[in-house]
Amino acid sequence: MSTRERTERELDQLRSMLAPWREKLRSEAQFWPQFEVLAARVVDNADAEDKAFTREGIEAMLRHEGLVRPTRQVRPRRRGI
Repeated sequence: MSTRERTERELDQLRSMLAPWREKLRSEAQFWPQFEVLAARVVDNADAEDKAFTREGIEAMLRHEGLVRPTRQVRPRRRGI
């Protein structure tokens, strides 16, 4: 099996997990940290030339499911007294 085929298989597995996984969560906030870890593993496992393909596949998967990553809110730093 080529590394591209392995990457496609990993993306397919992640995609197939989304709906059942989200149905079992009590809060959508629980989903994102877990998803990001799994998605990062798929990207990390991809060959260098397949990383862009893998990231695009993950973004397409999220769009297809109607999911939008939450934006990080930057909190102002407190100044010491």
